[in-house]
Amino acid sequence: MNDKAIIINASIFDGKYFIKASQIKFEDGIIREISNKQSKMPTGYKIYDLKNKIISPGFIDMHTHGAGGIDAMDITSPKQVKLMAKAFAKTGVTSFLLACFFDKKNSFNATYFDNNNSTAARFLGLYMEGPFISTLKKGSISEEYISKTNANIKKIMDAINKSYGTLKVMTLAPELKQAMEVSKLLAKKHVIAAFGHSAADYVKTKSALKSGIHHVTHLFNAMQGFHHRKPGPFTAIVENLNTTVELIADGTHVHPVIIRFAIKLLGIERVILITDSTAMLDYKAGKYYLKKSGTVVVKAGAAFRADGTLFGSCTTLLDMVKNTKKWCDLNNEQVLRMVTYNPAKLLGLKRVGRIAKGCFADFNVLDENLKLYEVFVGGIPISQA
Repeated sequence: MNDKAIIINASIFDGKYFIKASQIKFEDGIIREISNKQSKMPTGYKIYDLKNKIISPGFIDMHTHGAGGIDAMDITSPKQVKLMAKAFAKTGVTSFLLACFFDKKNSFNATYFDNNNSTAARFLGLYMEGPFISTLKKGSISEEYISKTNANIKKIMDAINKSYGTLKVMTLAPELKQAMEVSKLLAKKHVIAAFGHSAADYVKTKSALKSGIHHVTHLFNAMQGFHHRKPGPFTAIVENLNTTVELIADGTHVHPVIIRFAIKLLGIERVILITDSTAMLDYKAGKYYLKKSGTVVVKAGAAFRADGTLFGSCTTLLDMVKNTKKWCDLNNEQVLRMVTYNPAKLLGLKRVGRIAKGCFADFNVLDENLKLYEVFVGGIPISQA
């Protein structure tokens, strides 16, 4: 595979804006130059002529539980991680945070997550939901992954630091007595504390957002709703301009009207689209079985447990981008930002989520209707890998 290439005649979206350039030169998987040069092409470079198609940074899914039939909590080998990462890449996701739970049995092995494979999405780290969350708003999370109110915080955090060393985000319920202490410990490790799986009301949420929690796990899901006499957490989240949120735009987790309402109030810059995907990402409707979760029913782009509990999404991030564009009457620049620059900024990442000199050559080639034609990871086109 040629590791020196130039993309020409491209409509370049750099993560924030469409820019006045049409060529990208990359070598060894890194972007070396972005320009409008029309001069003779240098020898030794493979040329990709996009014929004015859009090229965007590869998408970042910062909250997913699996893909390719593999669930995060069922992983027992590095091979499974690579298969999962390849499944992501085929959908336009070129980097991801893998969501997991705190397993008290320490059966989760973070050493399996090693970059990696040039034909697969990049593993960026772990996103842990719990263990300091509310049992009242646990959603589909098993209580075995939730700590008791009198649990030894130091012992749990030591275990997490040991077995989940690549942790980037942890979901907390701020109404729990341990939450603020845990939040401070996370800050010392440069781990993002996120509001979620919480029964907190407006007042408690507002206080938490003033005390260092500035991100929200899957907005609206597993939290109190909005009511004209009980404003709930959403109002406090909107009011705090430093707070970013995740939205699951599959049409099942959150109604399209609410997606539109939330984005209008929050603004494009504060929204990150996520899949919260199950192992059955992009699977057809039907019944499937996971080792630790049991029977899972896929329908309407989402997954449900056998008892009807909403379990996660099966809709790709690209389809969620398309949904959001349609439901909210947004343009490509606005919706693509929600899966590229916005998550990269939150996570403090400099080499993904952008098209700029020095960044990884991770790209998606799309048309104006956001049809996906090609995915590059480290400069290598996936369809040809």
